[in-house]
Amino acid sequence: MINIKATALCFALGLTYGSSLSAYEGAPLLISEVPHNQVYTEEHIAQVKKLSVAALKGGAEDSLVNEYLLFKKVSDLNSEELSQDDINFLKQATIHKVTAYKQHPEGPIAIPIFDISSLARHKLFMNEVHSKKPELASLLQTNSVLFAEASTKSLVNLHAAKSLLQNSPSLPISTIDLLVANYKVHDSPDSLKLLEVLVENSGSYKAAQALLNSPYNSPVKHQLLIRLGQYFSDHEREALLKELISNRTALAPQALIEYGKLPQSVLNRDILYSHLSDETLGASSAFALSQFIKDNSDYSSIVDFLRQHPASRYAVANCLLALKLANTPESKALLRDILEQGYIQFEDIKAEVGTWLN
Repeated sequence: MINIKATALCFALGLTYGSSLSAYEGAPLLISEVPHNQVYTEEHIAQVKKLSVAALKGGAEDSLVNEYLLFKKVSDLNSEELSQDDINFLKQATIHKVTAYKQHPEGPIAIPIFDISSLARHKLFMNEVHSKKPELASLLQTNSVLFAEASTKSLVNLHAAKSLLQNSPSLPISTIDLLVANYKVHDSPDSLKLLEVLVENSGSYKAAQALLNSPYNSPVKHQLLIRLGQYFSDHEREALLKELISNRTALAPQALIEYGKLPQSVLNRDILYSHLSDETLGASSAFALSQFIKDNSDYSSIVDFLRQHPASRYAVANCLLALKLANTPESKALLRDILEQGYIQFEDIKAEVGTWLN
């Protein structure tokens, strides 16, 4: 049963259960659909936020003040220290009906000033996460296999596990390797998020390998590729990138681009040239080579490659693209020379290069 005091507090702060005080349900709302006394300007909102809670309580009949007081109450609750009254209060807040709007800056759309219901749901969720941590912390110390299995069983478990791993940077290597092995076996999008934490906090090469070679497509994989230099040596980066390129994974085009950024001391230029004729990876190789050419003024090699593969449409097109992307006086002069010397056999490509030089 809902605590009577919590219920009274909901009403005192303007928490409504029905639609009697709310504007029309549904989204998006037009400004014309909202009662005029529930729409506020940015200036009015700023004025209310400047006042203290004590000063605002006298104006509780104003829907903006009402909403702001409720928002403040929900915001001030500590998710890790919720009483039963607090939990009951937040549960009621999750069904709160909006009564204060402002106009969207790009059109006559009404948008809520305070998203109280979403904030309340988040507070309750984080309370569940906090409550789950002791159980998972015990597993992490005593049975990493069970920890790995439990950590992806629910969204609450996932967030609790992430928090524990983020705050355990000195885990034994044996524990990290066991976690990585289990996340590979139970491969899932959630596993990728936990592998990412192991890379960030422990610099685990095995975790990076497992994450990048997972069959699941995820922004986490693309983001890690860009940040490899934060966790690994140049030689380790080269090995990881080369593996992705050789296996022709979905990350191979991006891996080629990142490969081209490696220092000359570890970069194998032949890897970039070997994919110029490739229908799928050729453009990425061209982009990587354009940066290499610009940094090292190595124009002769790409011209030699073009002359050695005159009948390969992709090789010719991507060699020319690399020179175009380099965008230096030397690369532009070479493009003009290649065009004038008749090195290009394909008429449509000749025409395209001509437009680049005009």
